[in-house]
Amino acid sequence: MGGVTLAVAGQVWRGWQQVSCRRALDDFAGSWDLQVTERWPGQPDKREIKAGLPCALGLDGAIALSGYIDAVSIDEGRDSHTVRVSGRGPGGDLVDCDVLPPWDYRNLDLTALATKLAAPFGLTVRAETDVGAPFERFAIQPGETVFTAIERACRLRAVLPSTDTRDGIVLTRAGAGGAAPVALSRGGDDGTIKSASRRTSWAERFSEVHARGQQEHHDEIDTEQAAGPAAVVRDGEISRYRPKLLVAEGQGNGGTLQERAAWQVAVAKGKADEATVTVQGWRAGTNGPLWQPNWTIAVTDPLLGLMGATRLIAGVTMTVDRQGGSLTTLRLVPPEAFLLESGGGQE
Repeated sequence: MGGVTLAVAGQVWRGWQQVSCRRALDDFAGSWDLQVTERWPGQPDKREIKAGLPCALGLDGAIALSGYIDAVSIDEGRDSHTVRVSGRGPGGDLVDCDVLPPWDYRNLDLTALATKLAAPFGLTVRAETDVGAPFERFAIQPGETVFTAIERACRLRAVLPSTDTRDGIVLTRAGAGGAAPVALSRGGDDGTIKSASRRTSWAERFSEVHARGQQEHHDEIDTEQAAGPAAVVRDGEISRYRPKLLVAEGQGNGGTLQERAAWQVAVAKGKADEATVTVQGWRAGTNGPLWQPNWTIAVTDPLLGLMGATRLIAGVTMTVDRQGGSLTTLRLVPPEAFLLESGGGQE
């Protein structure tokens, strides 16, 4: 169980009994939970672990996640005294807190807009993908959280908002993190699969997706044409009749509606196929980096029906306990599960 540290207020604490650190593409802040014995040999009598303090969780000598302590709870029994500590990355404040005025921003691109919204919290912003054209106007809805506003702006530019392990917001796209340094295989050398499961579903998939919208009437099209632009995209893997009707939020023509329907089919297919793979240790290969979300990775596991398939690491959970030692559980999806639609909705 060595290699687990929590640095708080200049003091490094060890002696953890259980650890869980989670980061995912659909979890902006990331989080961690620790369980610790009341005292450890060689440590001072007074432990300065309090809610609200900045901290950094280290695994095997690398920073797994920095941020702030959310909660400290003490469980005192007849023969034991246990302290549980939980926290999140600095993005947790953006998830919790609302945007204060000004609520109107003009002529800013996505990076500049996110920088202005995150600046009061001390977070930096970097883009590892094209963020698209500036917004002529971006209006904040009063009562909207900082993360919700940033996520809404990102959605308009087909960009994923994420955070790094320290104090930065990363504007990215699915798979932009690059390929994992190892492949996953059952019986392989580095990325050996210890246990795995896979779930596929038709519950949210449809044989055909119809998208309908409405255009403003003008001289080049008549009223009937303006009232009824439509497109249809079929999912050839769904063998029985399962139609879905989408009504576009804004105006649209046949081309944009075709894209909207195709996006719906692709994302539904991606989200309907999820695998969970557990490997020993926290690093991707011998002396490799800690496992990271948004890597693509090749997976070979005949029992799961995956033979060299490329998957996106959507989530990473690193744990340690007395029974299993250090483990990493990877949530794997087809890359299209995190494909984002561009240009929809209101600015």
